[in-house]
Amino acid sequence: MKQIKRITDREILGADGLSSAPPHRKARAILRNPRGELALTHEAAFGIYVLPGGALEDEESVEEALRRELREETGCRVLRVRELGCVEENRAHSNSVHLSYYFVVDTDTETFTPSLTAEEERAGATVAWVPFEEARSLITEERCSTPQQKFLRARDLAALAAYEEWLREQTKDR
Repeated sequence: MKQIKRITDREILGADGLSSAPPHRKARAILRNPRGELALTHEAAFGIYVLPGGALEDEESVEEALRRELREETGCRVLRVRELGCVEENRAHSNSVHLSYYFVVDTDTETFTPSLTAEEERAGATVAWVPFEEARSLITEERCSTPQQKFLRARDLAALAAYEEWLREQTKDR
């Protein structure tokens, strides 16, 4: 999968260094409903909006993890999956590396029944469906106080920029 962006402590914290830790692999989605709105997960406890997705489990493939995470976090049925790209977060300050594999995913689900974990319920996780510009605005305007939140914001904004370019390419090909 092509790399969308590599985010390091230099960009987020103004500090040098790279981690060589084994990567935490995650599957994430630009999830679109029939109206063209995008799904964002809002975690009230942390005051942030993120694109849905999560970690791969055991021997799970990236696409299997994507489908499981979307079912759990949004309750959506996955119709169509297309690769978008990968964002690497190299967090030297916490000696960790995160690889998020992004996909453009379409759903026809109109009613949603997420299966949240206890941790997600405690965080006040909810799903919001918003137009693209509002999604970008909500992620951009969130108040990020921790390095982790700043990395999450940079990661998802990079994915949205790649999605915007992907949309232009789709339109150009028609």
